[in-house]
Amino acid sequence: MSIEYGVDTTWKLILALAVCLLATAVLLLTPSACSNQPSDQPSDQNDKPSVDYYRSGGFAGLTDRLIIDNNGHCTLQRKNGRFEFNLPAADFQHLRELFQQADFFNLAGEYLPEKSGADLFTYIITYRSSGSEHTVRTIDGTVPAALMPVIIQLNSIVSNNTE
Repeated sequence: MSIEYGVDTTWKLILALAVCLLATAVLLLTPSACSNQPSDQPSDQNDKPSVDYYRSGGFAGLTDRLIIDNNGHCTLQRKNGRFEFNLPAADFQHLRELFQQADFFNLAGEYLPEKSGADLFTYIITYRSSGSEHTVRTIDGTVPAALMPVIIQLNSIVSNNTE
């Protein structure tokens, strides 16, 4: 016994099959809420990095991004590569104290000049602590004095861990 399909029915079956295959592929490639595999997104505030530091500009046109998680593990992305290392506990504690001394959560979100200049660094710093998060964006020449020790320490961490 043979079954004959018309042109319309054949295309409908092909389309239905294609939709089923696409839906299956999406389900297989999308992490489910029940998956035991780690997600790229943090599950709560405690999983987010404590410090996210971005520095760009200068005469050499640097672009650095330093991420420090709440356990002191660091990921540094530079033009010449990616570096991972652990910040000693005492250094991490000192950095947290510098953020406290700067009264970071009460700083304005931006300190920017009226006119930009050549070879200046732009800094974007996000700090998270005790469920609070704040970001400050600034440029050389407008960095608040209270924030300078934080930037100096972050720059030191970047310079000392690029080998």
